[in-house]
Amino acid sequence: MLAGTAGSVVRFTVTSFGSIGFQAATPVTFDGGTAPPTGSAAMFMRMEDDLWSGGSSVDRLEIWKINYNAATPASSSITGPTYLNTAAFDSDLCGYTTLNCIDQPGTQKMDPIREVLMNRIVYRNIAGYEALVCSHTVDAGPGNADRAGVRWYELHRTGGSGGAWSIYQQGTYSPDANDRWMSSIAINENGDIGLAYNIAGTTGGNVYPSVRYTGRYKNDPLGQMTMAETTIIAGTASHGSNRYGDYNSLDVDPADGLSFYGTAMYNASSSWSTRIFKFSFPTVGCTSPTVSTSVTDNCGAGTFSISCTIGANGDSPNYDVYTSVNGAAQTFHSMRTPSTFTVGSYPFGTSVVIQVRHNANSACNQTLAAITSAGTSCCTAPSASVFGVCTGSNYAMYVTLGSMGSATSINIQIDPDAGGPSVPVNMQTVTTAGTYGPFGSYASASAINVILVHNLFAQCSLTFSNFTKTCGVPGAGCGLFTNGTSTAIADNATTTSTIVVPSQSGATITDLNVYVNISHTYCADLRLSLKSPANTTVNLISSGLCTSNDNIIAEFDDTGANGAVGTTCPINNLYVIPAAALAAFNGQLFEGTWTLTVQDVAAQDVGTINTWCLIPTLVSPTVNVSPKVFLEGPYVSGLMSDTLRFSGLLPLTEPYTALGYPHAGGGGGEITTSGVLAVTGSNAIVDWVVVELRNSANSSQVLASRCALLQRDGDIVAMNGTSPVNFNNTNGNYFIAVRHRNHLGCMSSAALPLTNSTSTVNFSATATPVYGTAARKDIGGGVSVLWAGDVSFNHTLLYVGAGNDRDPILARIGGSIPTNAVTGYYQEDVNLNSQVKYVGASNDRDPILANIGGTIPTANKVEQIP
Repeated sequence: MLAGTAGSVVRFTVTSFGSIGFQAATPVTFDGGTAPPTGSAAMFMRMEDDLWSGGSSVDRLEIWKINYNAATPASSSITGPTYLNTAAFDSDLCGYTTLNCIDQPGTQKMDPIREVLMNRIVYRNIAGYEALVCSHTVDAGPGNADRAGVRWYELHRTGGSGGAWSIYQQGTYSPDANDRWMSSIAINENGDIGLAYNIAGTTGGNVYPSVRYTGRYKNDPLGQMTMAETTIIAGTASHGSNRYGDYNSLDVDPADGLSFYGTAMYNASSSWSTRIFKFSFPTVGCTSPTVSTSVTDNCGAGTFSISCTIGANGDSPNYDVYTSVNGAAQTFHSMRTPSTFTVGSYPFGTSVVIQVRHNANSACNQTLAAITSAGTSCCTAPSASVFGVCTGSNYAMYVTLGSMGSATSINIQIDPDAGGPSVPVNMQTVTTAGTYGPFGSYASASAINVILVHNLFAQCSLTFSNFTKTCGVPGAGCGLFTNGTSTAIADNATTTSTIVVPSQSGATITDLNVYVNISHTYCADLRLSLKSPANTTVNLISSGLCTSNDNIIAEFDDTGANGAVGTTCPINNLYVIPAAALAAFNGQLFEGTWTLTVQDVAAQDVGTINTWCLIPTLVSPTVNVSPKVFLEGPYVSGLMSDTLRFSGLLPLTEPYTALGYPHAGGGGGEITTSGVLAVTGSNAIVDWVVVELRNSANSSQVLASRCALLQRDGDIVAMNGTSPVNFNNTNGNYFIAVRHRNHLGCMSSAALPLTNSTSTVNFSATATPVYGTAARKDIGGGVSVLWAGDVSFNHTLLYVGAGNDRDPILARIGGSIPTNAVTGYYQEDVNLNSQVKYVGASNDRDPILANIGGTIPTANKVEQIP
């Protein structure tokens, strides 16, 4: 066919894998130079992840040989595959089939194309050996971070077509936290390797889909791309769909056998464009110095410092030092003679790549591995454990904090699909050690991630990955209320074991199951009973059952699926109905000491209480409150404007956790629905607020908080848009406070009696007494509104000075052109009209000056909440 003669198509089929959708074997391409040895077969290759269904137990490359018979095409044959085990890699980029994974500025993600060896696999016949180079996309991030990087290989063969291929070197190129994918690799006649690829990301500065390259000389240290990453073309726009691929290739110029030519995609608009490019490597002839670095954490500043040492063993009197921060292009830093110097200080999590350039010959430039620090030396992680409790076929999650570490508060988050497309959900923010939950309802045996977010240092957050709980078997519902200490059963005597249930805030029992696991020969000797903290005793087994059978492993349940205890023998992994109804405990307080009594009524046979637990269904006391409040910014003639909702800017998740508000008593992470935000009229939603219950004996102590929704008529409602705000607190007296993200909050002047019947407090009525002096703004007609302008959310209105509320408005619109305006859901939007403006009609600056007095810019107004 190369000679222009006719040919026939021959088809061969190879095995497929079950985990991936896009499957292909990639042909090996001859890229010029010395031809392959006579008799060499055409080749196809494929990579194989050991986690793919139906594949290997190790990661590897596969090579097939195609022997094409032009005279008799039907006699053509395929042999192989030959397997070459590789260094371990992970191709699970957001799973194995999704087309939405590669990050770019904006919300649209792109196809990682993680299933195949990329175009092209290149063959080169170099003096003394034959070489193949190929590459594919892998997850190069720590801990399955879904960060695309380039895995590349150089294979060698000696001895002609009868020799065996082996992996000469391999490496993964991912110098920072951005995504690199769509790679294309080539090798020139000197044995130097060029590697081009697409790059995109949002770490540090935004990187739109762009094209960059790196490379290495033949004799450079194995497994490394030593050339400085260089931008071929920088993208300036996000790609408009998830489809991204097919149009990249790297070749060697046949005229000189050394230069690299390529074509690749990038984005100057929402649709990709094509860039054709050329690059080459300088001629080698220099001596590089030794270069080393060290990192020091600056805990108080939240930064780390990098020191660099350039040795005197290179052949240049001085060197140019370049740096790349968070994947940006290399920029000049300084010129240095051999010495030790400070490169700079960077925020924790920043990725810094240092390049030391030889001033006489760029072939001796050295690009160091990416340097970063999370600052883990600055903090202490919390100590914690997690457990699940079954609720039917689902389970709920609990977290036990043994210590807070160095955190003053910890946000408990749960990722419901353990790293899948769903984002972690804020469950509760806590400030003390203890056990918290229940959280969520998750399908039996489904995996979740539990994340404990350290409020001061993200690097000391704690993650429990891939937790599962299998429900639907006796004892699966055991959790916090378990005694797992083995207790010997005395022969022909009575033995007891206790569980002390801590305070449950007044929760009472509506249903109770009891699980026991007892090893004992001749179980007919045993009688079992349970006594509650209220001294009610229920017999679980009141007579000899199952004669000489051994052991009792059962969950006692008034509706036991296996019938009355003793109906089925042996009593092994059964749901059984106890001798007397456990419903006798219904309505009693759950907290206190529960006692399991085991009576052995005959001599000789003995055993052990291995474990037992209480599996309760509880009802907690609750209080309901329905406050009413008007915000000054959007208030107009009896109603507030719902411009943020109308403009589609209101978030479905509460914004206060992100602002650093310290939730209490189960608050935080509330989520509403698009249906609630679709309501119009006087019940349309204006914005999110926080409602607080405060200690009647100490009004500065927040006992519980809830994020809630504010309607146009001032009513504050729960997430469904209609119900009052509910707190899991006992009936009693509480101060009630309402806060908003850019208005000063207010609090009731006295503690008010609250019950599960809805209590109202109308903060919009001037006649309603509130705590402090001028806590609200009286606008006449018996109406009061919350003071507008607390842009910095620091509970004080300031026009000038440190922490003022005026400067953030100017900064939000760009910081230099006061007539600019920006649209969005921003703190600086004082009047909640969806725009931030510094000057002109309806600007957000003037209300701040007016509310502090209008004439003395150094005045202030302090929120009247202790």
